Amino acid sequence: MEVTPFTKLSRFVAYLRERVRTQGVSHLPAFLFRRARVELTERRYGIHTRGWIGARTLTDDPNCLDYDPIDYETIQIAFQSLDLENRKQVLIDYGCGKGRVLAVAARFPFHRIIGLELSKYLCEIAESNVRAMRLPKLCNSISIVNADARAYEVPSDVTVAFLFNPFAGEVLARVASNIEESFHKSPREITIFHIHFKKTPSCFAELKDFKKTKELPLIFREGMVFEVFESKALH
Repeated sequence: MEVTPFTKLSRFVAYLRERVRTQGVSHLPAFLFRRARVELTERRYGIHTRGWIGARTLTDDPNCLDYDPIDYETIQIAFQSLDLENRKQVLIDYGCGKGRVLAVAARFPFHRIIGLELSKYLCEIAESNVRAMRLPKLCNSISIVNADARAYEVPSDVTVAFLFNPFAGEVLARVASNIEESFHKSPREITIFHIHFKKTPSCFAELKDFKKTKELPLIFREGMVFEVFESKALH
């Protein structure tokens, strides 16, 4: 059933009321500013990736976390920190959701881009968004894989991994192990962008072949940290 504009407005007003009730009115201006900025960016891209979706509506796995896309500015900051001049960088976005990271990445000269997502529903939306992009792409090789991250073998040419808090626990630990195993099979420079809650240390810090090199700024994400890990120098 099609949702009418009035219904959308009613839901948004109800959402604002709940937000004021739980967080107070002082948070409202910053939230509305952020919402307007995201809306304008989405219109420019010609895509729709907004919205929150509870993890339990997508999967029964308790290690999988909610869909709540990261801000466009944060993604831009991450990719601007990379050396993309040689067009050999291959990106994998774990838990690509509706494809926001993929859309921003397409505006950069990656060699190819992979979106990995457990939810078939979100994969279909991501594919639709990638096709619908109005802005010109600098990378047209974009594939979306519907698979369990634990069982997915990291391609030997992947050089950048992006994780915006897609999962935790055993799933995250297995993904870290998969990346390290791929590095052992094909030693190369790999950059891992991991955004996660400060209260839970990143499991990538435990990998002996990787080291934390820096932290990047986060927008509107109190209680979270953006850590960057890189494979150690090859000898």
